[in-house]
Amino acid sequence: MRGEGPALTSSPPLRSGHRGCAASGCGSSCTPPTRLNNFSLMRSLDIHEDPTFIPEVAAEITEDKSEAESTSDIIKQLIDTRTDSASHGFSFKGIKDYLDCYRSGKLTPSQVAKNIIALLEDCDKSTPPLRAIVQWDREQIMLMAEASTARYKNKCTLSYLDGIPVCLKEEFKVVPYYHRVGTVYLGTEPETEDATVAKKLREAGAVIIGVSNMHELGTGTTGCNPNRYHRIPRNPYKPNHFTGGSSSGSAAAVAAGLCPVAIGTDGGGSVRIPASFCGVVGLKGTFGRISSHGSLPLSYSTVSVGPICTSVADAAIVYSILAEPDPLYPYGLKQPKATLSDVCAPDLKGLKLGVDWTFFKACDAEILSVCEKAVEYLRNLGASVVEVSLPEMEEVKVAHAICILSEMRDFLQPDFNKHFQEMNLETRASLALGSQFTALDYITLGNFTGIPGLVVPIGYSTAGLPIAFQVMAKWWDEAVLLRIGLKLEQFRHQTKKPTIYYDVLA
Repeated sequence: MRGEGPALTSSPPLRSGHRGCAASGCGSSCTPPTRLNNFSLMRSLDIHEDPTFIPEVAAEITEDKSEAESTSDIIKQLIDTRTDSASHGFSFKGIKDYLDCYRSGKLTPSQVAKNIIALLEDCDKSTPPLRAIVQWDREQIMLMAEASTARYKNKCTLSYLDGIPVCLKEEFKVVPYYHRVGTVYLGTEPETEDATVAKKLREAGAVIIGVSNMHELGTGTTGCNPNRYHRIPRNPYKPNHFTGGSSSGSAAAVAAGLCPVAIGTDGGGSVRIPASFCGVVGLKGTFGRISSHGSLPLSYSTVSVGPICTSVADAAIVYSILAEPDPLYPYGLKQPKATLSDVCAPDLKGLKLGVDWTFFKACDAEILSVCEKAVEYLRNLGASVVEVSLPEMEEVKVAHAICILSEMRDFLQPDFNKHFQEMNLETRASLALGSQFTALDYITLGNFTGIPGLVVPIGYSTAGLPIAFQVMAKWWDEAVLLRIGLKLEQFRHQTKKPTIYYDVLA
């Protein structure tokens, strides 16, 4: 939840914003005050089921060429049909805008890359600096952009992402950058091999403009990282507010217009929280849906990879390109083919939406009001809306914290001992908590679901901060989320321009 807290000593002070992220509680800090964590709760439970260490759900795998053809047609429809608020004033520049410029000859990927390089130099000279992209290389950017320009000239583009600027969270290995993962002590040599998602983006022709800021080791949800390599990223809507985290720079880069697509990881809201804070779209795929090979396995049993984009349509396009089994990543090998079936359906008839209103109790009244209207809007589009009550949420919260902190502490034990003094204070506290759990605590965890989730901006508070709404679906049903998300974009009648925004196509 977003909550007002003490201002940091940075200038200007940072704040979280209004109470409640209006996304049915996207997540909270990994380490709230210990007295609230109730970590001993798991030891008192009598759990009869066998433990499940990986939330992997196998699905029936079928080969259907018509589905592939259908997905291609749907992507074309998404490109050709804009569902955001472009007709109501300001709109973020998305994939379609870039493609229109390239195909018409108005701009080339090389010209856009030069614009971005100039902006990357400028945005960190501002007061305060944006700090969305923490590593970038002029030569690398131009090499990719010039190759894309040649493909457009020769009419042999690779995909809908050809020439599209993208960035990746520093948690991923990306050539030739340092794999620091938000620290000052990891990644002492430039990477020579890409993570799978970076490789797939290159193969699709995307222009990787750099790696983005993140909360140190992904241990928190504010995005605050004051160390010397990263510094604190700023929320483009309110520069004295947090971006959310841990994929902080990814969301800030998209909201500020530096790129329409960014890639993050999500183990407890780390794609969805910053996307909601920064007023953009965040998709957390089903566990294993998108390969996380080449990212640091900080909490391997909970982390999913997902895109942060300017629109649901763009998220659908990126998802369709990245989502497939990877022989280098064992947890996603049993997945069904990623499709976009019914994403562009005219209504929501046939869908049943369960809403647990207890998640909204901590929200400000204005946020609750917007969410209630959004739910009614979905009902009017044909969805069947029912109230539900999710059981054992306290147990799930505690189990989730135990799982993440235990796995992180185990993986990072050598670094914790060697680099303790170089870690941010918050990171030290988080990893220290991880050492308090026994093997029994780990085994008796709630069986985390690994289901997909999507956050979509649906409005703004009176203070001008974005309000986001979260929807979740069963395993492998990302297409259902995207279908609902496209309708939620239509509910939002206006997109407000962020305080910090760069139009690289101008």
